[in-house]
Amino acid sequence: MSLLPAPLPVFSDRLTRRTVLSAAIAWSVPVLAQTLHTLRVGVPRDVADDYVRFLANRDLASLERFDGPYSRRDVMELAWLLREIKRQPKAPDTQLVRIDSYERLLASLRDGHIDAIGTSAWLADLETLGSGNVINSAAMIPKGTFVVGVYTSPRNEAALQTRTLQQLRVLRFACNSNWQLDWTTLRNLGIAPPIDVDTWSQMVTLVDSGRADALLAPFQPSTNAMELRFDGKTLVPIDGIAIALNGSRHLASSKNTAQGKWVASKVFPALAAQAKSGALRKAYEECGFHNPRTRAWTVF
Repeated sequence: MSLLPAPLPVFSDRLTRRTVLSAAIAWSVPVLAQTLHTLRVGVPRDVADDYVRFLANRDLASLERFDGPYSRRDVMELAWLLREIKRQPKAPDTQLVRIDSYERLLASLRDGHIDAIGTSAWLADLETLGSGNVINSAAMIPKGTFVVGVYTSPRNEAALQTRTLQQLRVLRFACNSNWQLDWTTLRNLGIAPPIDVDTWSQMVTLVDSGRADALLAPFQPSTNAMELRFDGKTLVPIDGIAIALNGSRHLASSKNTAQGKWVASKVFPALAAQAKSGALRKAYEECGFHNPRTRAWTVF
């Protein structure tokens, strides 16, 4: 399996969800060179890099546990997908295509520039791509089960004391307005308009510096404190509270490529069977996404 990145062009102008997902794209991604047997999986750069660190020298096809260093929800999903591809008879070679924008990742899938996405996406976003362009897997994360932490700086004493919805409403959140479900959830809870930024790195920097009080993030499995560590910065969850995002998340493949259709016919049924058996839920627990330490917390 080749893990070499397939570069995409860099864009400086911000694209909204409407222009990227609902209307014609004003930019084009060049057709990526691929052999007949190469299956292109689109994935954010940090997820691809941490997947390599997570797998280390282990055999992918025999991977059974999803805990350990560098494990988290999106890394687990990528490892799960690649493992199921690897286990198929006459499985194609796989190439990871690094795409850091969620919107461009989905647009690339829609237009057939990649064959599958390596991390789950919200069903509401996938539906905007058109049923004639993509094939969705069974729900990786069923509706109502995506519960996230409210992460803040360990130095933000006021935010760390938050326990009630009224207290939550006065916090300054950092978010990306293109992450529609996150943004809408915060607004529906009566929280003031978040500070709108483009990237995850910017969100973490804002909260770490104190210019924002909090951000939403899945619970981290790294330590007992569930610390979020990124680019030398550390954030911690506010104890006792969590927020539910009301949607389901799915993997998806392209209906416009032969390899995308192969993923849907060979790999997605295996994923559906393991979701039904409880094996997928167990993997989410192992990577820390479903965290037993937060079961008694108040969920808004």
